[in-house]
Formats: sequence, C-alpha cells, structure tokens
Amino acid sequence: MKKGLFALFAAVTLCASTTFALAPVVSQLPDIQIGDAEDNNVSTDNNFFVFTNAFKFDDKVNDPDSPDKSLLLWSFDEGDPAATQYFTVNNLNPVHQGATQMAQDGVDGGAAHQNPTGKNVRLGNEWATFRDQVFSPGTGPLTSGFPDPAVASHSKVVQFWVSDGANVTPSNQIVVSSVDNALDATSGGSDFTVRITESCTTNTSWYPTGHSHSSVMGGGVDYENILGSSGALRLRTYTAGTYTNGEVRYRLGMWQALDAPDVLLYSTIGADKVARAKFSIYADGQATSNKNQIPAFTLRLSTGYQVTSILEVTPHLNSMAGFPGYEAKYMELAPSTNSSAPSVYRVDHDPIETSYLTANADNVQLATRPCFAIMACDPQDNGYINMSECVTGTYPRALIPDSATPVKTYGLADLNPGLTDPKIVSVGYNVIPGTLEGSLGTGEMTGNIPTITYNASTGVTHSSTAVATTRIGVTNYNPSDTRGGALPQSQIARVAPGKQYKVTFTVSSTGQVNRQAGFWLYTHTIDYGYVMKTEFAGSYVIGGSGNPATDYASPDNAYGRTVLPSTGDDITDNKYDVLIYTPLSTDIGSQPLLLAEPGFGSTSTSLRDINPGLFGLDTLNWGTPGFEYEVMNLTLSNIDIREYNAVLD
Repeated sequence: MKKGLFALFAAVTLCASTTFALAPVVSQLPDIQIGDAEDNNVSTDNNFFVFTNAFKFDDKVNDPDSPDKSLLLWSFDEGDPAATQYFTVNNLNPVHQGATQMAQDGVDGGAAHQNPTGKNVRLGNEWATFRDQVFSPGTGPLTSGFPDPAVASHSKVVQFWVSDGANVTPSNQIVVSSVDNALDATSGGSDFTVRITESCTTNTSWYPTGHSHSSVMGGGVDYENILGSSGALRLRTYTAGTYTNGEVRYRLGMWQALDAPDVLLYSTIGADKVARAKFSIYADGQATSNKNQIPAFTLRLSTGYQVTSILEVTPHLNSMAGFPGYEAKYMELAPSTNSSAPSVYRVDHDPIETSYLTANADNVQLATRPCFAIMACDPQDNGYINMSECVTGTYPRALIPDSATPVKTYGLADLNPGLTDPKIVSVGYNVIPGTLEGSLGTGEMTGNIPTITYNASTGVTHSSTAVATTRIGVTNYNPSDTRGGALPQSQIARVAPGKQYKVTFTVSSTGQVNRQAGFWLYTHTIDYGYVMKTEFAGSYVIGGSGNPATDYASPDNAYGRTVLPSTGDDITDNKYDVLIYTPLSTDIGSQPLLLAEPGFGSTSTSLRDINPGLFGLDTLNWGTPGFEYEVMNLTLSNIDIREYNAVLD
C-alpha cells in the first residue's frame, strides 16, 4: 500500500510539473565510506559492503515550489571506470556511468534526470543506502558471506541530481569508496559546523528580561520555561488597551543567552568564520486562528551588547490596511502553529574584528549571544511566541567573499536625498520620551531636530548636534524605498530562494571615538515584514553604575571605541555589513504569494525588493565627566549588495 501511494504521489508531481518555476536547492552531500566491519563477527569476515541509511534525502534539499520534499526525484551518476558499475543506491542503478557522460549531463542541464523513470532512488525511501556491486553483488540482506575483495579498497566519483519534475539541480560531486575491514563513515558534506544546540529540555544560561504583564492596561509579557522532551522557552503577550491620546501600548520581552554553554567566544569564531543561529519558532495560544493576532518577534546574535545582528519578523501590521493584499503576504512569514513542526529562521553574524576584540577573544562579555524577543505593536496581538531549539554554529567567511560582484551598488550620485526618482526616504525628528510604561513617546518634527545633509563628494551626513539633551534624536535614510514604485524596477536587488546576501555600507565619521551615538544599518524586504539589521549601541552602551571610570572601561564600551565610526576607530576601510538569509524558505512555511512576486530583472514592482538604509539614534546619556553626551556624526558614502548561494546547514 505504502509503495503504491508513493508511486501515486510521484505521478501527481509529474503531471503538475509545469507549475514548478524554481529549481530545488541541494545542500553539500558527504563523501561516503562503505565498510564491512559492522557485519563481521568474531570468526567470520562476511565482506558485506552495504552502508545503510548513509544520509537522509529530505535533510539535504529545499524546494520553494514543493513543501513536500518526499515528492522530489533523486537519481545519480557514477564516474570512471565507465565499463564497470561499482555502486547502487537503494538497489537502483546509476543513470549514467563514466566521466564523459557525467560531463554531458552538465552540458544539457541534467535532462536525463528530470524524470528518471525506474531510477528515482528517493521513491519509497527516506534514506540513501549504498551497496558495492563488485564486492557484494545483489540486492538482498546478508544470508551468507562474500569472498574477500580482490583489492582492499576502490572508489568512484558520484553525483546526485534532484528534480521536481520540471527543474533539475546537481549536487556536489562526492567520493564513494569501499574499504575492507573498515566501518561505514561519512565525511564533509556541510559547510556549517554546529557548536551549540539548545534544545530547551533544560535551561541554565538563558534569562528573561522586559515588561511584565499588567492587568491595568493589558499587554505586557509573561515568561515561561517548559522543560522536558517537548521543552520550549515561551513569551506570552496580551491584548492591549490604549492611552487617553489613543496611543497603543507596545509590549516587549525577551529570552537571551548570557553564559556558557550557550554563547560562542570570539576565539571560536575568529576572523575567518561567520556565526549563524537557527531558531526553531512556533506560535500558539492566540485567541483565534487568525494570523493577524500573532505578534511580531525578533531573533538576534550579538557581540556583547555593542554590535547585534537582528532579524525582525512581522506577521501582520494594522497599518497595512491601506495596501490591498499586503497583509496576506506578510502572513506567509508567520511562524508555524504546530509545536511538532516549528518554523526555522536563520540569523548570521560576522563579529567585527578590532584590536580590542582580538585581545579579549575569550572574554564571555564579548561572546556571541543568541536571543529571541516578542515585540507586540498592534492592540489585538496576543498569545505565545515559543523557541523550541536554537542551534548556533559557524561557517567559513570565504563562502561570502567581498570579491563577488555586487548585484546593486548605490554610489555617491545615487544617495542624493534631493532625487525624486529614485524615491528616497530622508527624515530627521526628535522623540520626547513618554512617562508611561509601554509608551513610544511624542514625535517632534520641527525645531532643533537631527539633520541629514548631502555632499556630492562625501555622501550623506547624519548629525544630532542641535538636539537637546532631553530629546532622543532619530534619523532615517533609505535610498531605495520602493513602496511607491519609483525606482527602475529591473535594477533593484531582490531576494530569491536558496540565496543569502551581504549588504556592505561605507560609513565614516569626524566625531570623537567616545561620543558616537547608536545607529542601525538595515535592509527591509517583503515591505517591512522581514527586516535585517546590524545595530551599533553607541559609545556608552554600559553605564549608570555611579562609577564613570569603571563604566568607561567595561568591555562593551571599550570595544565600541574601536568599532564605531569615528576619528579613532580600527575600521580603516569604513565598511560594515548586514547579512541576510533569504526569507523565501520552506523552512518557514508555504509561501505561494511571496514566490509569485516578481524576481530580479523584472520590470514589475515587487515586495521582494531589498531596501537598504541607515537609522540614527541619539539616545539619552548621563552627561557626566567621562560620560559626555553622545552625538550622532555619521556619513554614508556607498552601499553594495552581493548575492551568494545559501550556506546550507
């Protein structure tokens, strides 16, 4: 029965193949060593060269068109010597043998693998099982031993191809070898090295912070820690009332890792690697099944408290009511509501190496820390955001080289805020802090507000020199805000499945190293549903202890004096990166509306645009000796956007 169902599903896939537009994305496959030692006993060498369940097919592929990975078609080729077949996979033969035919597959795009009749090794099998047909010919289980092999080992190059019935993708070429009297083994196969897995079954180093629940106004956040086999760290918010002026009370709260074993020391990452956290997130406990009640949330990796990579996911916004169809697309970014199948979101973080960070590479205060937070903005937001797992690791920085040609560059001429086409957002204003918990404060759009000025030779300068010490100064500059469709659409960088991006901002300053304000370098896509940013906390991220000398010397502040743009920083090329993993991923969920949005090169408007920007934030400071007021002094002169194949994990 099961076999028949798989065949039926495969037939349905083939019949519907014309609807598929995007090719499967295949992860790195491992090299395979087939041994026989597992099947020997004390007195008998059975020479049974079968590696059962070498890898799981569905763990090695994503297909934006086909959330059900079991329907994908896998087949393989093996290399020289062409005259002799060495291996079967799940008792099926290769499509081609020999290096010449393998090379031809590359020329014709793997046409023979599009519908590999009778050779789909995935059909009815979750795992890849390899058998050596020279050393152990046949298909059945071990009933009696085989003769000693004529040679102690032999090997071939093997390449898999994965098809959705319309599009075909090759894997990396792997080496499959058989080694007498050895154990089955795999090697390589992933560029991502897992360093820490927090499965939430126990909790020793994650801590909650934020606003507690208040029954007076509603809102607030409760923290729960469910331990055991189905463990999760949970954040719960409540529907919120409004203040007398109509302002909605926002609700924030977070869980963050502060100590070993859940933080990565810089000595583990170094200058040659990038950190990545994979957050398994699900929502539950909302009053109804309508996704417009799931609150927004953020996922973070930070170097101490000074430099933080932050992903903001917004499943809905009430303000989208004026943009027909937008909210339904936002909702395709929402997390799963099934605790057994959570959505997976990725955050990459490349710690900015400076002299201070290198000298303090084992200081836990400057370790890379994961964090997840709830960020409820609309009054109906309620229920839980849950993290059931956080896997933190590293991959080689060489996989996202600066030498790659940018897909889009914003040079000096493109940054002129006076341009009307392309459309540019350029605004400065003050915030008068509110006196009530959860209040965003009052905006002040005139008077002594921050300024954004443009110089054709140097770029766009953000300054908060005029801002009073009782105000929070804010600037926001976005050279490609495309909601109005003003940019030449075919020139806009756009997110795509199976990709990741590096947006490099060139930012300099003539300000003092100990007085730089905080700022964010950001990108937003899917309108503002998926925002990725690198946040710099400012010269005085740690303070207020009553001892300015001690605060000044704190690791976060000391690191800030070497990393923030200023006249005395260590960043001689003035380049700072924002790393983005594509939001178009079946690991998040089904996304038919987002996948239908036009991609790069299309002349049509699209919510998949990558919109970069700089957000300045001159916050309140103590203003005491050694803790002078911060002043925003930032000049943006260039933005490069580079695209890479996603580092799969």
